[in-house]
Amino acid sequence: IQIEITNRCNYTCGMCPRESFNLSEKDISLDLFKTIIDRIDSGYNITLTGWGEPLLHPELMDMILYTKRKRHHVGVTTNGLLLAPFIEKFLETLDKLTISLDSIEEDSEVTDGHPSNKVVQKNIESLLRSRGNRIKPIITIQITMHDKPQCLDTIRFAGEVGADRVYLVRLNN
Repeated sequence: IQIEITNRCNYTCGMCPRESFNLSEKDISLDLFKTIIDRIDSGYNITLTGWGEPLLHPELMDMILYTKRKRHHVGVTTNGLLLAPFIEKFLETLDKLTISLDSIEEDSEVTDGHPSNKVVQKNIESLLRSRGNRIKPIITIQITMHDKPQCLDTIRFAGEVGADRVYLVRLNN
């Protein structure tokens, strides 16, 4: 089950339909989130994701902890730019973490994916180093397929740093 806890984002990506929605930027309240979780039987995979960046939500950790107390598996999908202060908390709580990374070349112009950012790569490396031999959270690098050499370089990076999985997502703009 995917729940979008915010539609705010710290990126403006050319391929993202969020840019054309003309919606006011909002976060769902913790109370509404709890109401949603309370209506779901235990044991589901709940992923906090959507057109926004979940790490921008000020009550993200409260939402994760509440969902875990209700005996669900919890995942987050992020663009990874704001990941550094969450690393230790995520290692203690999340079952899975998906990070969108469409290119590892800082100077490449990625018009159909997330902007390349060395900070995101360093955050991924730090996360995987901190996780060590633990099996959770499962770390996935998600790539929007747009340019074959960039995709292959990003897949290679994911393997070199020890990501558990790579998802290739078809660009649909």
